[in-house]
Amino acid sequence: MYDPIRRAALFRVRFCAALLLRLARVPRLRPVLGRPPATRAGRMAAGWLLGFRRPFPSLAMATATAARYLPGVHQTKTNRRQHLGFSRVPRISDYPVLFHLARVEGDFRVFDLGGNAGTLFYCFRDYLPNAGRMRWTVFDLPQTVRLGRRLARRRGVADRLEFADGLGAADGAEVWLASGALHYFERPLPEMLAALERRPAHVLVNRTPLNDGPSVATVQDAGFGLAACVIHDRHGLTDGMRALGYALVDQWSIHHMALEIPLHPALSAPFYSGLYFRRA
Repeated sequence: MYDPIRRAALFRVRFCAALLLRLARVPRLRPVLGRPPATRAGRMAAGWLLGFRRPFPSLAMATATAARYLPGVHQTKTNRRQHLGFSRVPRISDYPVLFHLARVEGDFRVFDLGGNAGTLFYCFRDYLPNAGRMRWTVFDLPQTVRLGRRLARRRGVADRLEFADGLGAADGAEVWLASGALHYFERPLPEMLAALERRPAHVLVNRTPLNDGPSVATVQDAGFGLAACVIHDRHGLTDGMRALGYALVDQWSIHHMALEIPLHPALSAPFYSGLYFRRA
């Protein structure tokens, strides 16, 4: 149980954020509520009213602010149970990823960034015609990795589903997959890939919030917990991938997901995105 002061602050932030976002959709009010306050007093008032629902200069500051209201999403049992539930059937936004994975030739390994306890491995293996040629490596938080390893042994798939403690395990993988996870990493994707000696031929990004720049840290409200994250700059991402020798082959929008920052529409992600890059 949380103390009444913290509960009241959480209610204030949620109520004010929802109200401002709704009012900003009214054409007459959009010029006023569609931009940050111009005065110092206005910025201070907005900061108090909106708490964690605002931009931050770093992921660390967003994380510290969110911790004053609710526990982090990734450490909760609710989050792990929810993701295991997602392993039963694909979501609509999974189908573009399945489409491109089904066309990977030969034996291949998927490096799954932030893949929880192997959610997508369990979900995809019954839908991919080339699943028998596929091995899967997941990188996630230590407690999630421990759960994933136990579950893989229990289900008899430990020879095909592995778990890694660092990004270096992506070296030599044919496919890099970041589904619903890229925005929890402050380091841009091109920088992560640039550190690998043997980069993947295929890079799939799915269910991630992108804006038209600049990248900004903020906090995602999942109801049962909060998660600091980064809305990455779409143009910076694609330009960085192009500089590494990747071509953007496909992209798609997920309109039922959004990450909006009240008073900052230019920094917000009005919908989530998916992208498929292939090394030229």
